[in-house]
Amino acid sequence: DKMKDHIKAITIVLIILIAYTIFVYAYASGKKSPDEKDDKNKQQDKKEDNTPTDDTSNYAVNIALFNKQFLGYKDGKWYENPKYEFANKYHDVYTATKAYKSKEIVYTDRWYIMDDDRSFIDYDDGFIAVSSNLNYNLAFGKEEKINDNQRAVIENFLQSKNIKYNYSTLKKSVMTYDLNRDGIHDNIYVVSNLFLNDYTGYDKTFAYVFVNTLNQNVVLSEETFETAGAVSICEPYVYSIITIEEKNTLILGCEYFSLGGNKYLLYNLEEKTANKLLETKAN
Repeated sequence: DKMKDHIKAITIVLIILIAYTIFVYAYASGKKSPDEKDDKNKQQDKKEDNTPTDDTSNYAVNIALFNKQFLGYKDGKWYENPKYEFANKYHDVYTATKAYKSKEIVYTDRWYIMDDDRSFIDYDDGFIAVSSNLNYNLAFGKEEKINDNQRAVIENFLQSKNIKYNYSTLKKSVMTYDLNRDGIHDNIYVVSNLFLNDYTGYDKTFAYVFVNTLNQNVVLSEETFETAGAVSICEPYVYSIITIEEKNTLILGCEYFSLGGNKYLLYNLEEKTANKLLETKAN
């Protein structure tokens, strides 16, 4: 009997110890340490914070134009003067004539593109640098031969603005691109009479950029002056179109006469509505 009581007591003690062990393990598993709580709170704060971060993956685009104008795109927004946050990081770099994969860009007195042997890559007007891990597409502005239908669009547009013109001396260009991403190519027109040698047939100075989409003209930029031959208006041109996050951004340059500098205008097109995203000051 004493032996049975002894075995019974040992069994009870073992059951208590097992139950206690299970309880402690379950409690410890469910309780978060202070560090774990802090990490969770930080993650929650980061999720709710919409301000730009310093994560390199968020640095999308840096544009250096004539080393005077600097544009940046980060966390879904375009802004001016990105300064040093793009420096010493690797990007796909595009000049007007060449493309370079995964090159470091450095800023001291100006932006430099570094080759693999640490020498400088020459460029003239400027460059566009895009984070290598970004899903993007890039097209530089290029002139195409204007066909009869496009000529009719230009002339009808000028007539709708009551503009007198001489088609033979008129400055005009067209670029075909699906700007509003509806699956149908749009025509981007740049038309002006700036800085001509002969103003016969004109009574005003003018410069227009418009998009013909679904047979409707959407004006992006327009400037006029009441007399022909004025030099106070800048001459627009298509610099590039860049697609980021399935949105197209049209970058227009606009050059002033002599030492007046350049300014840049950024647009996107949603269906038949143009939205100006940014306009820089001339520099």
